[in-house]
Amino acid sequence: QAPTRVSQTRLSCNTKFDPIDRLSLTRAHRLRTVPTLLKSLTDLAGQQDVASRVTSAISGGRVHHALLFAGPEGVGKFLAAQHLAQIFVCQSSESPSRACNECSACIKCQTVGHPDVLVLSPNEKNKITVDEIREATQALYIRPFEAKFKILIIRDADRMNHQAQNALLKTLEEPPG
Repeated sequence: QAPTRVSQTRLSCNTKFDPIDRLSLTRAHRLRTVPTLLKSLTDLAGQQDVASRVTSAISGGRVHHALLFAGPEGVGKFLAAQHLAQIFVCQSSESPSRACNECSACIKCQTVGHPDVLVLSPNEKNKITVDEIREATQALYIRPFEAKFKILIIRDADRMNHQAQNALLKTLEEPPG
């Protein structure tokens, strides 16, 4: 079996973002759907190189099953992940690398949240535990409600404890579907 490849994209920026955390539709414990705030990946100031690489990977059908956005706080990693999720769930875009921003899936991503885009955030103790990772990965095995597949965004993944990291690694090595 071939080793799992996780594509890593390092974001860097001179501009700090102050994303509005509008969380809605709480699922289970820490799983949430979150609306996206970007209209295009190129809206991330200073990230044109990253946006063009991700866009060409999507257009060419070469997107890995897992992406890691790394960089300093405030550069737009979370916003990029949210918008990328919107691109993947968009139902009517003429381009595979852009969301139409008009179909019901795009509107759900932008307003109330899409049921197939899940976000795992640190708990009250500012940690992500193994139980939370297991709960999130179990949710990925449930058939998508509206999109072709489910998407999990792990916010502040550096807050995972060692057991949670190992549980996530197992899922990355043997992804659902």
